[in-house]
Amino acid sequence: QSCNDTPAARTAICAPPEPKRFITGREHDWSYLGNKGTTFYWRTNNNAPRQRIVATDVTRPNLEMREIVPQDAAVLESASLVGDQIVGNYLVDVK
Repeated sequence: QSCNDTPAARTAICAPPEPKRFITGREHDWSYLGNKGTTFYWRTNNNAPRQRIVATDVTRPNLEMREIVPQDAAVLESASLVGDQIVGNYLVDVK
């Protein structure tokens, strides 16, 4: 049965799409902050030991990371997606 958007397909039982794997392996920490449509925001230590925020567009085939907030001299302890803004909480002079 076809699952395209036709009157006949609307009544057909269609298999769900295969899930898309965002994060693989356990080499880095990843914290989901939220999403705006198909853009997902993450806090990670991938190539940033003091944490950074990246975004991925889940409609793209390779899930390329786009840096939104680069690593800073201070440690990014937490972050939240609030409306159209990202709010970060930093630790300064951590020993």
